[in-house]
Amino acid sequence: MDGNPLVLSNVASGSTIEADPDAVVCWIGADPEMRTDISWRNFIGQSSGESYMFEWSYHTPATVIIQPDERTSGLDVSVDGSATGSRPSAQRSMW
Repeated sequence: MDGNPLVLSNVASGSTIEADPDAVVCWIGADPEMRTDISWRNFIGQSSGESYMFEWSYHTPATVIIQPDERTSGLDVSVDGSATGSRPSAQRSMW
C-alpha cells in the first residue's frame, strides 16, 4: 500500500459509497452489493471505468477503508514479471 488509507462512511450522511474491490482494504457494517457495468465498450477495451464495483447504498450503512494505490488483481504467472510490468530483482554475483 502506498500512502495513507482513506476512510469513507455513509452512516451519518446516508449517501451511497461505490468502491473498486481491488482498492477496498476492509469495511465495518453491512456487506456491499456488487454492481456491474457490462457494455459493448468493455468488450472492445474502450471503457473508461471499472466493470464491477462494491456499493453501499443509503440502506446499507458502512464505514469503508480504501487504499490510495490500487493493488494489482489477478494472478501473475510470468517468470520475469513482464505481465505486471515489474522487473525481477537483481541477482547478486558470487564473485
